[in-house]
Amino acid sequence: VRMFDVANDPTTNIFSDDNRIIPIGTTRFLQQIPDSIEVVPTVFITMDAFKTINCSLTGELAQKIFNRVSAMCVANNIPNVHEIQIDCDYDEYHDWVFDDFCKKMKELLPDTMVLSATIRLHQLRSEQQLPSIDRGVLMVYNTGNIRSPKTKNSILDINDIKPYFNRSLYTNIPLDVAYPAFKWSLLFRNDK
Repeated sequence: VRMFDVANDPTTNIFSDDNRIIPIGTTRFLQQIPDSIEVVPTVFITMDAFKTINCSLTGELAQKIFNRVSAMCVANNIPNVHEIQIDCDYDEYHDWVFDDFCKKMKELLPDTMVLSATIRLHQLRSEQQLPSIDRGVLMVYNTGNIRSPKTKNSILDINDIKPYFNRSLYTNIPLDVAYPAFKWSLLFRNDK
């Protein structure tokens, strides 16, 4: 369950040194989640947020996210949380900051919880080291060029993902695979 996103505060001046990273888009629970459903609280962190911090601030960010997720679970009576998932489309230039954040986050988790993160195909392609997490979720969707009218299926095209699986994937963690469970329609006019 996506709990909230973490992004740069749009009210701060991007040219100042006091850029703040804040939670946005917090999920409101209108009904109690049944005890029979296992919830994995997920937090999306924008790449822009990671671009504005360095390793000296990752521990503070991890603490704030952990505290907020924990408070939301208590306030909404979400029992038996055994995993927290971080969703971030980090790139090869910022993977070290994301990795440091994950290490700090893992230190905060009790022994009964694991830390997972989403992994994009391009993060495997670039031979990046996967972050310090217990498990990953490989996002196998949004693979095609959404801006091209020649793309047959921008959500999932087997030809787009074949190059990633024609070689052995080196991972030091278990990977689950997330496939699309949605559809969309695209409208083009004059190839735009």
